[in-house]
Amino acid sequence: MQKRGLAALAFVLLIGAVFFMMTAAVSTSVTQKQSVASFGNLKQRCRYAAYTGLQEALARMTADLNYTGVSLDNPVPGDPEALFDLEVYNNYFGTFVNPAPDGVVVPNKEVYIKTKGHLAASVTTRNITVGMATLGFVGENHFNGAGVGTRGVTVINSRTDSYRSSSGKPSKYPYEWGCLWTNGTKNAMILNNADIRGYVMTGPFSDLSQSIVKTGTTTISGNSKAVEAANTSIKRVPKYRPPFHPRDAVAVQAVNGSPLSFTPRGWRNLTIENSATVTLAPGDYYVSGKLTVRTNGKIVLAAGATKTNPVTLYVGEGVEIASAFVNDIPVKSAGPGALRILFVGNGRPGAPLALTMTDSKGTFIAAGKGLEANLTRSELWGSIKGLELRLVDSKVHYDKEIFKFFQPSYVAWTLQGLVEDDDLPIDESDDGGDAGDAGDAGGDAGGGS
Repeated sequence: MQKRGLAALAFVLLIGAVFFMMTAAVSTSVTQKQSVASFGNLKQRCRYAAYTGLQEALARMTADLNYTGVSLDNPVPGDPEALFDLEVYNNYFGTFVNPAPDGVVVPNKEVYIKTKGHLAASVTTRNITVGMATLGFVGENHFNGAGVGTRGVTVINSRTDSYRSSSGKPSKYPYEWGCLWTNGTKNAMILNNADIRGYVMTGPFSDLSQSIVKTGTTTISGNSKAVEAANTSIKRVPKYRPPFHPRDAVAVQAVNGSPLSFTPRGWRNLTIENSATVTLAPGDYYVSGKLTVRTNGKIVLAAGATKTNPVTLYVGEGVEIASAFVNDIPVKSAGPGALRILFVGNGRPGAPLALTMTDSKGTFIAAGKGLEANLTRSELWGSIKGLELRLVDSKVHYDKEIFKFFQPSYVAWTLQGLVEDDDLPIDESDDGGDAGDAGDAGGDAGGGS
């Protein structure tokens, strides 16, 4: 009897020991999984903090294109125990003294951003961080020649040259500036019966015999530079932002009959009907959809509009000018710098941006990162920068008064080569052509009067 009792006790103790070991193993496994999950959550908070640092850098540089500086332990809005360190080394205006402290050389017209997300000591004593680094650019916010088509330029039975709006006199050789650029390297500059009174440049280090196609009676007179050359850099057109939210630009307006004058505002679509006239006061306007100017319709600028106090039209989708006149006062006036048409897109990736002039005249400058510009039997005093530029039976006269003139506008920085710790870089840039970037040191030298 006593032996059976001892055996039962031993069995119970054995079962208890097994249960204890199983419970301990389960507890250890749960603890390990909780630890891994906790580490993952903390790492993710650091990652969000690093991304917040990038957004903060972009916000600061949007407010001040020349912003540079180092700031540490910045709290994340909504999660103040998550912190980010931010370093911005800005060479947009070419004044940064290279290299950055970590040895990175910042190319001309670009910015180098480093950010690190980490956690306050009150959260964890573990050294958990996420670092990110990237280069960024906004493109060239000035107009230094007749036109840029980053992917391609086509000139058929057309001429480009230069003049001065203050006097109406042409810019004479060797300083004619009806210049054209593209980033393309193969069949990128198509010239058929073209009269280019300036120089032409194709993509970085391209073979001119493949990048430029000349047919008919084509002449390129050049200026102080070589007549034809391969660039050492790529041309970048800025990605512009609208001056306010699209929901504040929903009106659809057609102007006909009596002339109308406007102060800065927004529309979804604006149509200037046949023979109607619209006068615009200096300031920022936003057409989130399409601007149309029809037969004998006119856009004129109010008194006081100058290149330093311009009328700026931000357009979401397109501008169509048909047998009409847009600021058609090219000489002895404020010149094309007083009217800027900047294309911002409608928020849909890949949505086309279009400028179409047919049998029309205008005095303005126009630009957009994905802009496709087509001029047919038209005459423009100014400059165009976009993805594609096509001139057919047309003339573009570049105004030397805006050479290397910088006028701030609503621009969006584009990041390229974003690297998180040991990840591979992601290139978010698309500037046409098929050549890599070699910096932006070249392409705009020269000048004269």
